[in-house]
Amino acid sequence: MQLWPTYMAEDNRVLIRVDDNIYQQRLDRITEGPIGAAVMSEIARKYFDAPATAISGGSVWLFEVVDN
Repeated sequence: MQLWPTYMAEDNRVLIRVDDNIYQQRLDRITEGPIGAAVMSEIARKYFDAPATAISGGSVWLFEVVDN
């Protein structure tokens, strides 16, 4: 059974509901850069000591919502 993040490689379109509005968006996977480093730093601070390489290594998947 595939987990939902693996489907994003084939089709990254998503529907996001905010209140009563539905928005067609896309999810782009973040594999490197300042956004991923900042997120992992905050996760490590709050929850556990996760290495910054968890994103590039594939054990943690981060996505950014982008306009359709």
